[in-house]
Amino acid sequence: MLRTAIAACLVVGASSIAAGQRPVQRPIQRPIERPRLDAPAPGLGQQPPGNRAALEQRVRQALARVARQRIKLTDDQMRQLARVDQQFAVQRRQLNREERDTRLALAAAMRDTANPDQAKISGYIDQLIAAQRKRLDLVAAEQKELSTFMSPLQRAQYQALQERVRRRLEQLRSGGPSGGAPGGPPPP
Repeated sequence: MLRTAIAACLVVGASSIAAGQRPVQRPIQRPIERPRLDAPAPGLGQQPPGNRAALEQRVRQALARVARQRIKLTDDQMRQLARVDQQFAVQRRQLNREERDTRLALAAAMRDTANPDQAKISGYIDQLIAAQRKRLDLVAAEQKELSTFMSPLQRAQYQALQERVRRRLEQLRSGGPSGGAPGGPPPP
């Protein structure tokens, strides 16, 4: 589930960049010993509109480098991880698009406060629940694939790494290290 959540954040974060929203730029600090997950990718806010695929690719490559170092994946495990990631990436992107479109349609239906179409709103809620079920099924299938070449410890470490990346992307998307709007109070 964390993997798909990260994928969703990548899509949402990249789409906000493509929509012209620029994350807060911070200087990149590179420690000598290991890469930092909390430093923004070089030029993250400088991506031209429509360059979401390139941004997603850069994030996946950075995640792979850090995974190799911290989780101690072998060359063979890295090849298999790349294959599994590629295998599920298309399905994750499609599911993210469907869920985003449904959320937008639900929001539009809810804006009509004078005469809300209750049946339409109910249908959108049902679609969101179905999308969550699909996401869980996708995560389960992906975890089954990962279990063929990663130990349970490696999978847990990889999930934790993905969660940190997802949180950092959410922070960038929302405007700062606290996750709140720039200059605003941090979220509760």
